[in-house]
Amino acid sequence: MTDYKAIVESNNFIVLEQYSKQLKVSESYQSEYDLERDLLLSFPKTKKEQ
Repeated sequence: MTDYKAIVESNNFIVLEQYSKQLKVSESYQSEYDLERDLLLSFPKTKKEQ
């Protein structure tokens, strides 16, 4: 984790002296089919489906 020096702080915002954005790169692509399957599998099964 990076430490940042705050110049100004309030309830609504913080002004930092310096900020470096860290990019997150996905290592694989998930197809729409895979996303839908994962979503459906996350729901509990009903008695009919068991």
